[in-house]
Amino acid sequence: MFDWSEPGLRLVSGWVYPALAPALALLTFLVYRVTQPPLPRWRRLLLTGLRTGALVMLLVSLAEPVLSLRHQSVVRPTLTVLLDTSPSMEVQEAEGTRLSQVLSLVGGTEWRQALSRFEVEPRAFSQQVTPVAADTVARLRSSGRATDLGRAIQGEPGQGSPSAKSRAILLLSDGGHNLGYDPVRAAAEVGVPVFCLSVGTVAGPPDVAVVAVRVDEEAHVGQPLSVEAVVRSSGWQGVQASIRLFAEGDQVAVERLTLPADGVDLPVRLVWRPARSGPHLLRVVLESPPGEVWRDNDEARMLIRVREQRARVLVVAGSPGPELTFLLRALAADSSLTVTTRVYRGGGAFYDPAGTPASSVAGQDAVVLVDPTLDLLKGSFGEEVAARVRQGGGLLFIGGPH
Repeated sequence: MFDWSEPGLRLVSGWVYPALAPALALLTFLVYRVTQPPLPRWRRLLLTGLRTGALVMLLVSLAEPVLSLRHQSVVRPTLTVLLDTSPSMEVQEAEGTRLSQVLSLVGGTEWRQALSRFEVEPRAFSQQVTPVAADTVARLRSSGRATDLGRAIQGEPGQGSPSAKSRAILLLSDGGHNLGYDPVRAAAEVGVPVFCLSVGTVAGPPDVAVVAVRVDEEAHVGQPLSVEAVVRSSGWQGVQASIRLFAEGDQVAVERLTLPADGVDLPVRLVWRPARSGPHLLRVVLESPPGEVWRDNDEARMLIRVREQRARVLVVAGSPGPELTFLLRALAADSSLTVTTRVYRGGGAFYDPAGTPASSVAGQDAVVLVDPTLDLLKGSFGEEVAARVRQGGGLLFIGGPH
């Protein structure tokens, strides 16, 4: 980056007015040669100078002068260079490992000359992304357990996206993506051009990985919890394997699967019923086929919180109406509640025939009464509600015309 300043002066109305200054100065001098009454020489010269100065200032103002000072900064565009340092870059080829080929390229004179007009920002990545100082690139070594091209393109959380200040991204990798977000979609969403330079002439070792795990947001004691793992393989098509779900070290689910074709994502669903509330550490572990080189990406972990059983709420309305509809919609938005609705039709009967009032109230954690009628409260149903409240159940009473 370099700066420079450039001052400038221009007259909006042109130089015709300043050109008249000598003529006006001469005219003023002639006018003051003879004065009445006569004045001393020094006073006539003073008056001539003051009058000439006033006329010149008038001419300058008519010329509309504009003084400008332009300051410019030239900044070289930033180019983010993503260097793959995952284990697959240690594959040995005729000219050395893939990583050594990349390092010899970026350390060469032709490379520096080609990128001399850029501000190069190198980043090393495997399953994570790490900023690298330009003078330490030559000392990079392979690390990590997998290759996450999507995260490399989008950036590590907390470090910012490479596209935040870059004009382009240059990706140097063997393309062995086996973990994380789809790199094609990541490149389409990042907002700057992404150029890829592939390295490697032979296929890498076969690999299988758990690339993603999706779990239900809500987990409750005794309720089935669905854990969906996404498996991706390379070179193991048709091989049988097992995928297991562990909770706090205990195996709670297992599924057999057939590994898919290269690059195809296979979703596998594991179901677990948690027996207690609180935080749980879950591990999804894929059985490593014999001969697999990289096994660190065969496992994924997540921390979830299991809640107690959903609170059971009985809503009883004296009659249908918009208030009841609004209340039910509000309660349905809370996933921690199980809502049962009864609408009174008179004579001790309800529109919903499922269950009697007595059996419905006994097992509820809370009862909501929406504009109940007097005969409903005086009957056995009102006694059941009173008994449940005495036992610690909740009660919400919403009055109305009834």
